[in-house]
Amino acid sequence: MEEVPPELMSDVMKSGIALSGGGSLIEGLSAMIEGRVGMKTYVVDDPLTAVARGCGKLLGDPELLNKIRITKGMSK
Repeated sequence: MEEVPPELMSDVMKSGIALSGGGSLIEGLSAMIEGRVGMKTYVVDDPLTAVARGCGKLLGDPELLNKIRITKGMSK
């Protein structure tokens, strides 16, 4: 959470932490993360395909991809 940009942190504080992927279906994981981080967490709809669907949306919208591109900490 320390690396979340300030302009995004308010969104995370409002909406919570979205869990996706097969691991998000582990019973009690969401509650454990909430307890440790102190923020609301939730499992997204259809967590097994959420990442693939999100990547598809980004690849279909170059403008959106440029808005969220992460470069900090990546070697060139």
